[in-house]
Amino acid sequence: KTLYVSDKTAGCVTSLDAATGDKLGETPIAGEPNGLALSADGKILYVTQRKINSIALLDTKQGIRVGRISVGAWPVGLALAKKAQRLYCCNQGNHSVSVIDLTTGQQIDEIAVVRSPAFAVISADESRVVVANSLPSGAGTDPDLAAEVSILDTGAMRQVARVKLPPGTTMAGGVRISPNGKWANVVDVLGRFDLQVTQLEEGWVHTS
Repeated sequence: KTLYVSDKTAGCVTSLDAATGDKLGETPIAGEPNGLALSADGKILYVTQRKINSIALLDTKQGIRVGRISVGAWPVGLALAKKAQRLYCCNQGNHSVSVIDLTTGQQIDEIAVVRSPAFAVISADESRVVVANSLPSGAGTDPDLAAEVSILDTGAMRQVARVKLPPGTTMAGGVRISPNGKWANVVDVLGRFDLQVTQLEEGWVHTS
């Protein structure tokens, strides 16, 4: 088995032997590589290119780029629906999720979400996409301000629910769905906004 790692600092995708950890190769990727998704047959690796608003297609056997798909602004996280042959891309710059038909290699829709989507995961039946919005939407003076999770209906291709996280939540950047499909676990940062500002002279505003 092979592991693929996106390295935005070095501007490449590195492949590693999963058993030994040995480096197998590197593929240069322009525009700050970020999110990754592997095709169902393992032949193509999809890589978001945040600074050039596109997804690169890498041939995993040859280790070269073989295609490119244009998406929204600042693409980061990817989620692949293997049965439906669709790819969902989180666009942080315009607060949307692109829907790509992999049979044609074209974006077929762009779904508006809350703010700065960072990560997405697809339910086992591929009927829902759960999206972690990295940043809260609203006034900073709101004591209940928090990041939210968007639930997308893949058939209707629209947002059907918004789940607000606990007050002070921000930087929601990871989601996993439970095996029974009933729960989504979200990784985030919880800021304690009810505390007084501390260490102001050192640039601190709130304590997390």
